[in-house]
Amino acid sequence: MSFKNVSDIAAMFDKLISQSEVVVLPQGGKVVIKRFSKEVGKVKWFPIATVLKVIYPFELSPEKRLQRELKFFSNSWSLFKTPKVLDSNLQELTITREYVEGRIPDLLRDAEVLANALAEIHNSCWALGDVKHTNFIVTKENILYVVDAEQSIEKATDLNKAWDILLLTLIASYNFITSPQNFSEFISNFLNRYATVNHRSKEILNSLNDWRLSGLYLLMPISHTTKFNAAVKEVLKNI
Repeated sequence: MSFKNVSDIAAMFDKLISQSEVVVLPQGGKVVIKRFSKEVGKVKWFPIATVLKVIYPFELSPEKRLQRELKFFSNSWSLFKTPKVLDSNLQELTITREYVEGRIPDLLRDAEVLANALAEIHNSCWALGDVKHTNFIVTKENILYVVDAEQSIEKATDLNKAWDILLLTLIASYNFITSPQNFSEFISNFLNRYATVNHRSKEILNSLNDWRLSGLYLLMPISHTTKFNAAVKEVLKNI
């Protein structure tokens, strides 16, 4: 299998399991309607919520996932934005939010922008849980938006925050499967910026050694795991 188009494949898969749709309004403009009760949402989260509870408290319930997203979107953030919620229906389990025009972040070009966002989230004692870069949008003004927060949690532990970092790293490892040097550049830029912004970066990065995260390391290409571990060690040395 060729990994040259991993980003395109991931984006296509995301579209297939998406609970959101863009709706063009009669008066012009667009909104996004997310339906948390869609069967695909339950199916995609069932194995994760069941198996990975020991690492991260993933939520299967549509009601609770909706509430998590609403709460995250209601916060005021400094280094990124969230879409404005226009309406929520707790009976039909839907959120209608503003449509954000933009692009999916480029992992190499936007490494520090993503690090800023994740560092601020963690500084506020939150974790995202689902940190695929396809859950972010960069506008033409280079403003980063978090557009999916249904698995976000308050009062996150250092392990929960380490999960965020490692999952994003795992995704990046496959985006750069044929470009180890680009992966090294991404992870170095990301971790150094994260450590600069986050107040507890030392404790969080040390939590990457927790045995409960070993399953994610096993999914990462060995060459990329080695580069990641070296980058973490280097950042910790300078904190």
